[in-house]
Amino acid sequence: MKSGLRISGLAVALIGLAYACDIAPAHSFELTPKPTKSEEALAKKQRGILFRATYPIIEFGLHTFSTAVHEGLTHLAYDCPLETLSECADPDLDAAAPGVIVGVRWNDNPPFQFASGQGKYKGCSTQIDPPPTISFALAVDCWYAHFKDVSAKAEAKPDTYITGRGTLLARSHFGDLQFLHAMATRAGIPAEETKQKILMWAEFTWKVQSHDKEEWIAPVTRMGTIPVPGMLDHFPKQEIRDIENLFTVGRTWVRHQLRDIAFGSFLHMVQDSFAGGHVARRARADAHCSAPEIVEFHSYPGQVKAAHKAGDSLESATAKAAGQGASLVDVLKKLVWFRERDALWTQVRPYLDSCVFRLGDGARVSSTDVSE
Repeated sequence: MKSGLRISGLAVALIGLAYACDIAPAHSFELTPKPTKSEEALAKKQRGILFRATYPIIEFGLHTFSTAVHEGLTHLAYDCPLETLSECADPDLDAAAPGVIVGVRWNDNPPFQFASGQGKYKGCSTQIDPPPTISFALAVDCWYAHFKDVSAKAEAKPDTYITGRGTLLARSHFGDLQFLHAMATRAGIPAEETKQKILMWAEFTWKVQSHDKEEWIAPVTRMGTIPVPGMLDHFPKQEIRDIENLFTVGRTWVRHQLRDIAFGSFLHMVQDSFAGGHVARRARADAHCSAPEIVEFHSYPGQVKAAHKAGDSLESATAKAAGQGASLVDVLKKLVWFRERDALWTQVRPYLDSCVFRLGDGARVSSTDVSE
């Protein structure tokens, strides 16, 4: 809708009321799809009064139940000058580079374009060529309609998106890309299998951000040709998207930050692996590693949503600050340390394999449990 189009105050009120009624019980939203300032500004310009009427309502419905934990942890990893996680959870702080924060948010809210036949929701434009980019800010009503739909489908049939079909948003939260959140594809998956998928994404993102000419994977590389074992299982040979398009589709202004974005995506996955809704860990005394070992990876579809949310909350992360949370910040600082020294993947992988994602003896197959 053009920004110059006039909508009566009553119409705006009715739109707002409709969304408010629809979102009120949305306790199942565990993601934090915070947009960049540029996305928000562009959406205001392109969609005008409709954006102003709908975005605040939907944002309130989501952010009432979600907080900027990832941003806070990332800022702490970059020596946030404030003392606590809650203080560092201000997305606008400048401890971490803006591109890293964009990447940390990407796993929760990966911008995407609908394929042919998809996106037939109220508020979605499907007859535009090229198709519009869908993200929380750029198409908030369309994004919400789609997320609500895929949530319901995954709730009714947990394996709906495990074959790789669906949008990035559907696949990353409910399907084959759940490893972006350090989670298993479904219940019953051996822990080692999920660990290898996590290490696969870690290798991919590390090589995208690398400055070593031998291991660097260039932004123009098609996702169907990524030279990392296992990637073809999720991005087959016919995949035409390139790396730049995967991370920055519809947001050309962040392309110069691609290395930072890839690193941020990697950090998000590590952070999620310390959340009770994602992974079960237990303390293990070890001089070379402060991270608790992994007992089980969880899978999201079928989980008790309120319990998952409690494990992802700022309060939960803060409560662990003297224990598991402290070790997480140590881990993140170590990864930043590796990056600042241009460490090669061959130097980083052993640390991830034997410490950050080490499996305990008798690690269980995945389930829909939620750990404390």
